[in-house]
Amino acid sequence: MQLYAPGSTEHSFHRTIFVFCCRNPSCHSHSSCNSTPFKVFRCHLPAVNDFYSTKLPDSTVPPDVFIDSREFGVSLCVVCGCRAERHCSRCRITYCCERHQEYDWQNGHKEICKDEEETNINKITSTANGSDNDLLFPEWSLTGDIDDDDQEDSDSESDDDMTNIHESSTKTTSSSNDIVTDFSALEVFARLETVEDRVFADAKSIISKQPMQVVRHQRGGEPLWLTTNHRSSNIPECSYCGAARQFEFQIMPHMLSYLCVDSIGQSIDWATLVIYTCSSDCNKGPSYKQEFLWKQDFILTDKN
Repeated sequence: MQLYAPGSTEHSFHRTIFVFCCRNPSCHSHSSCNSTPFKVFRCHLPAVNDFYSTKLPDSTVPPDVFIDSREFGVSLCVVCGCRAERHCSRCRITYCCERHQEYDWQNGHKEICKDEEETNINKITSTANGSDNDLLFPEWSLTGDIDDDDQEDSDSESDDDMTNIHESSTKTTSSSNDIVTDFSALEVFARLETVEDRVFADAKSIISKQPMQVVRHQRGGEPLWLTTNHRSSNIPECSYCGAARQFEFQIMPHMLSYLCVDSIGQSIDWATLVIYTCSSDCNKGPSYKQEFLWKQDFILTDKN
């Protein structure tokens, strides 16, 4: 996943956060802060740079037209889009590794491969990146919307309701011998929700306003937790400048259905993925700076 989120500094006019995920379900076990299958990187550029024009892109170009990266002196893998150092000896289509070249050959390239001048780059690309490509997740475009929920008011009302219930149950209990003198108190106790139930109900209420949401972005804000278990703590400082990391965005569980991995049994799974980035948006270190991801699960199992 990549999220374009411009920064406030001169060097972060163009700013993108990349989230990578292992496709092997066995890597996604329910364990404390098991963020191992994930990698997050931050990359940014100033408005004037060697890669992008300062002019707006041409909106008349159809989005499904493939632009050959070789026209810009960069070779990218036709299967996954990573930097490529291999190529087909006949048509010169590029690949990042032998595995992807073999995969593409076995999945359609063999039938359409021709001499370089006869090769239809759009046809080859559509074959490599088609819906049957089991090396990649399905590709989607994100559309943004502003969430104008009244979470704070909702939370305060919920706290008042819980307080009233506790006060009612106290009044119906004998102070001398702790014997319930009013059987209506039993109904009150039956209505009491656990903290876990309340947290999930509140989150569900907020999500219901935009039920199809897959990402919540609020840089410097607070994440929406879906369970009381396994909330983030001791977020490490930026390893490049030492500044504190802050919440940037979170990936919601509904994303799993779009990735076609939401299945019973061993599967990629999460309650939410919370991404923290450098609060200073520092420009130190490599061009792609690694950031921090916290994985919250609905169920935790102790394997120790």
